[in-house]
Amino acid sequence: MVIGMKFGRKDPKDQDSKEKTYKACQLFWDRFEKEFGSCYCCDIIGCHLDNEEERQRWLAAGGMQKCTDLVEKTARLLFKFINENIEVCNHFAPI
Repeated sequence: MVIGMKFGRKDPKDQDSKEKTYKACQLFWDRFEKEFGSCYCCDIIGCHLDNEEERQRWLAAGGMQKCTDLVEKTARLLFKFINENIEVCNHFAPI
């Protein structure tokens, strides 16, 4: 959402801006996956939160703080990504 807000189109008919935004999202997705090893919560935290037994184990192991730390690290990663790519994202060629 942040990438869309920062680099997205102002005019719904502007397909070029849409493609640039999709490209920026893919670049960030790749960076996130490289940083955390996956883009899927269950892979990153090592459990399925919809399974009550796994969720309780996750909570007992400090899962809430680990997720808070992950969100903070992701926000920093995104901030860095935007700052590094602000000019690049404005000049992407369409996909």
